[in-house]
Amino acid sequence: MNAVDTVSTTWNTPAASNLPAGGTTLLLTATATDSEGAVGADFAYANLVGQPLTSSGFWFLETTSPAALQHLANGSSEVVMDEGPFESASSMVHLDGQATMLVGGQQLNAWTLPTASNGATLLWTIQPPLTPQTGGIRFVRRPSTSVSGPAIAEVGWADRVQWVNDDGLILANWLLDEDETLVDASIFGGAMVVLARTAANELRLISHDLDTGARLQSITWSPEASGSLGPNGKAWLISILGDPAGLESDGTFRRWFTEMDGNTGLASGNCPGSADVSNAGRLEDGRSWFSREGTWLVEETVPLQMAHPKPIQATAEDRANGITWVLESPAPGEAQTWMALDAQGWLPIGLPNLDVSGNLSGVGSSGSVAHNRPGPL
Repeated sequence: MNAVDTVSTTWNTPAASNLPAGGTTLLLTATATDSEGAVGADFAYANLVGQPLTSSGFWFLETTSPAALQHLANGSSEVVMDEGPFESASSMVHLDGQATMLVGGQQLNAWTLPTASNGATLLWTIQPPLTPQTGGIRFVRRPSTSVSGPAIAEVGWADRVQWVNDDGLILANWLLDEDETLVDASIFGGAMVVLARTAANELRLISHDLDTGARLQSITWSPEASGSLGPNGKAWLISILGDPAGLESDGTFRRWFTEMDGNTGLASGNCPGSADVSNAGRLEDGRSWFSREGTWLVEETVPLQMAHPKPIQATAEDRANGITWVLESPAPGEAQTWMALDAQGWLPIGLPNLDVSGNLSGVGSSGSVAHNRPGPL
């Protein structure tokens, strides 16, 4: 007598959005062993197809009042404007793979992308947390490309950093203490590292577990640069030799290092240039930049080099086409300008420069590139 059993099974494969473009062949093997130890096997093939990474152009937000959202489509020289209303706008990000733009100001708003026949429509709003810390949203951007997965935005409030998805669901929280106010944050070595200012006007680097949000350790110092003193002093979070570093306005950095035995400390150094630092930031691939007389790229294995002859205020990255858009700081009385550069060498690539009209006071602008899916590939 023959007995036949039917066995059902499931397995997980990488999301197609995280695969290289093209096909990946899988060999599926099923084995069965009967009560006498005899083994049988069968085989089948399956194919996973990665979705090529593409982009549909560059969006930028004029943070004048009322703010205006503008779009330069790939291959076009014509900028299309949507005047909103995008009130209290300071930063924005296009969620990869979604027709959604998140705009941060005093609150976080999600908007549909405008079309030829309809303007942007408000989808949902997240109000600021009720905390002793005050002020609007510090930033809205994509997390580092070291983090793969669904399209999410990294949002910096006065007292916390959050990851928020397209539906407004808060996926992760990294909280500060009541005497700390957020300056900036980024991922280093699998941890969320926050640069904060304390109630005593010290600067503090704090690491949090990326998955649980638990606070791990911190290190504190008193800034010495005159432009970094007081509650309104300027400071930035950058990467030096792969470690988190607080940057003060005179170009002094404080690198938070960890020895092999686990001991930690601060190593001070000076960035090139003589003028005060006007702005600094970190690219999605982990490289940092800072602006003094010009703009310098900071890479782990390459000596510091001036990558752009003018100071910049912001960046936006087109990973699909290897482009980094930079927002040049204007001379007095001039409009700010977005310029397209090669992502690696930061050389101009011939796309039209985009003037941010109305921003003669230098109040800022924010840009983002619309990708069809997450992932660096």
